[in-house]
Amino acid sequence: MLERNDLAGEEERIRQRSRCRAKIYALDSCQRKYPKEPERGMLCKHLNHAAALCLVSFVCPDQVEAVQSYCSSLGTVSKQKRCREARESLEDCLAAHQD
Repeated sequence: MLERNDLAGEEERIRQRSRCRAKIYALDSCQRKYPKEPERGMLCKHLNHAAALCLVSFVCPDQVEAVQSYCSSLGTVSKQKRCREARESLEDCLAAHQD
């Protein structure tokens, strides 16, 4: 039996999966509408970015949050170090999920 926190977490993952699916569908529709470059690249770029960020956030949510937190501005030397560490952690997480 799932605990209350586990159930809430699972419900959030289902909602996020649905949001990612919608972004991927929108990207696919855009790419079908604009099959040739450079139009496709220019007009679908924001959807490509949104779908990619959604998928990466789904797979490695804590690491994405850390990168967004520590790498959002220059900050101190300490913050820059944390940014590098967060990026490395995200790279490791993504590598661990590749086939």
